[in-house]
Formats: sequence, C-alpha cells, structure tokens
Amino acid sequence: MNKDFRHRLKRMFDKRELAQKTQSPFLRLLIFNPWFRLVIVGFLLFCIAVGLCIPKIWTVSPDHFSPTIKISGLDWVQAWSLRRSGHKALGEKRITDAQHAFQAAVANNLADPSLHRELLYFFQQNDPANTNLNTAMTHAIWLLQLTQTNLSDLEISGKIIEKYQFGVLLIELLQDREKLTVSLE
Repeated sequence: MNKDFRHRLKRMFDKRELAQKTQSPFLRLLIFNPWFRLVIVGFLLFCIAVGLCIPKIWTVSPDHFSPTIKISGLDWVQAWSLRRSGHKALGEKRITDAQHAFQAAVANNLADPSLHRELLYFFQQNDPANTNLNTAMTHAIWLLQLTQTNLSDLEISGKIIEKYQFGVLLIELLQDREKLTVSLE
C-alpha cells in the first residue's frame, strides 16, 4: 500500500501530466517557470504589505487615553523620517525647517510621547522670541495627559510653562504632585 500511495502521488504531481490536463497558459507558466512563481509570490507579498500599511489600523494610544489614536504604517514611517529630517535641519542651523519637521512628525503620530518631548525640547532651546506659545502649551498639556503626568514629562512641561510665563498653570500642575509617577522613557 505504501508503494501504491507513492506511485499515485508521483503521478499526481508529474509536470507532463499536469501540462496535458491544464489548458490555461497561466497555470502552465506557474508550473514550468520558477521565475514566474517567484514574481507571483512577490506580488502577493507586496499586496499584503500595502494592505497593512495604508489603512489606519494600528492603535498607538495608551489604554487610559481618550480619544483612541490609530495610525497607518505609512504614518509611522513618515513620523520617523520627519524626526530625522528635523534633527538634520537642526544640525544645519535651519531652525524653521526643523520646527516644521518636528511638528509634522508629531502630527503623523500624536500618541508618541518621545516626539512631543523632542518638540518641547526644541521650543525650549530654539524659540527666543516666544512666538510659538500656543503650539508649545498645547503639546505640553497633551504630553502630560498622554503619559498620565509623570515626573520626567512634568519637568519639560514645567520648563516650557515657565518659559512662556504661565506660572498659574505651573502651580496647578505641581499641586497634583502626589499623583505623579516616575518614568524612565
């Protein structure tokens, strides 16, 4: 019985018999041409990758955070690239380009605390005329809500609030100090 099974299996996958049974040129190419099979598999993998990168299906906001923020794989890659562009522009002393790159990176991934921190550090060091008051304050408060007001984020947010001379808001934040947690992010 074992020999009979092997013989049937061998006959079933014999290329010549398959070619005689199939009338489709596509199936013949698939059977006889290994490069064509490779191209078809590559195309299917490309379609799956596009299907996973284009729609906003990845939830990136923490469980406690409202609203729920979803991004696509493309958003994540753009945020990463814009962050790098911001650092490069900052290194080349192109302050306006760096600011736009950091703000665009944050806009692509609103739930990434490290992007908010980098933007706030940027405002702390590179905004001598205090022209970005609304943007900096919005991101400082958003960061504190995103990370549930931990001590490391309170420090940078407090420096921003102090820089833009909003002492009343800083006092309110420090009154809730018992609720703060230490984070090493």
